[in-house]
Amino acid sequence: MARDTYEIGSSPNGEPCAQVGSDGYEAQARRECQAYKNQLERAYPNMPAGMYLKIVSCSHDFGTYYDVAVVYNDENDAHNDFLWGNLELGCENWDAEALAELSIVEGEYRSPAQLGYNEENIEEIAYSSVVPACCSSGCQVEPDGKCQHGHPSVLLQMGII
Repeated sequence: MARDTYEIGSSPNGEPCAQVGSDGYEAQARRECQAYKNQLERAYPNMPAGMYLKIVSCSHDFGTYYDVAVVYNDENDAHNDFLWGNLELGCENWDAEALAELSIVEGEYRSPAQLGYNEENIEEIAYSSVVPACCSSGCQVEPDGKCQHGHPSVLLQMGII
């Protein structure tokens, strides 16, 4: 049996994810990957026998990153059909259960999307002298700064500056 692994991603397609090298990356990335793995299992419940999802760590020039991957038999038609017709599409946004799983507590990392920022509306704050940090406590920081909990500004997190 020929086993293969295909990386699906670390979070839904329309959601930002923890960034390699950022403070608290590993813990946040692992939480996001676990929530995404669980969501994918809910979204695609009829996975053929012998096919499964797992969290993988991958070395990169900028550090180790984490992803959800599917392990499948690349010689099995049912596995290939399920992967390329379903799982490969992933999910567009976090579902309600994943959002609950990623529940936010005071001082905890919060993604720009969880704070309501995306590529379409980030310009609202792009030229401000003080912007929100990726923090559940509502911290405000300079655009290139980090809050008292160690979380970057939304502009830093989104790679705008």
